[in-house]
Amino acid sequence: MYGSYFVHFLKHPSSIFGKEKNEWVNGFISIILFVFIVTLTVSVFVRNLFKSAIHGTQGLINEFYDGPSYVSVFFFVFIFVFLIVALVLLCMFIVNKLFGSSASFQEVTAIYGAHLTTAIIVSLIALLLVLLKSHVYGNIVLSISILLAVVFIPYYLISVLLTKYSKGIDPLYSFFIYVAIFSIVFAIFIGILADSAMGRIVDQWRYFW
Repeated sequence: MYGSYFVHFLKHPSSIFGKEKNEWVNGFISIILFVFIVTLTVSVFVRNLFKSAIHGTQGLINEFYDGPSYVSVFFFVFIFVFLIVALVLLCMFIVNKLFGSSASFQEVTAIYGAHLTTAIIVSLIALLLVLLKSHVYGNIVLSISILLAVVFIPYYLISVLLTKYSKGIDPLYSFFIYVAIFSIVFAIFIGILADSAMGRIVDQWRYFW
């Protein structure tokens, strides 16, 4: 059933409007699938990078330390990417609720998930490139998929929702409000995660100090 859903909305993503009440589960599956593929791609790249760096050194480092475990990298990246997507959904829901339609969080999830099909395909291409050790092109394609999921698709969706179901203020200004809210929340989130990541890096290398 999900395969049929995926093919249909890959061809006609905008047809989700009017059907969002029935498709939120598939939309959520699309979100999890996208997060999983991105996480897998980043995890493979990070492990390859650590292995290349460590095995290129001499002495005790490459004998006793093989970099962070794959499970720890995967878990950290999965939580990171999932929280970013959750922030996108939350910001869209709040701004749309205030200035657009009265769609529930589940309906916004359905709309967003249906439009993620393109980003999922792009992230799969990135994963294939990284597995083939084409890291430069793989990371470029991965960045495109993340930009699609976090920036371009949400901007398109919030524009449609605010224009179609405008209330309170002009859709242009409500769109600016969305951009401001998401930018502030995202900056705070990245700041917190940067501190956490730095602590992890320090812990990883403390053994060698």
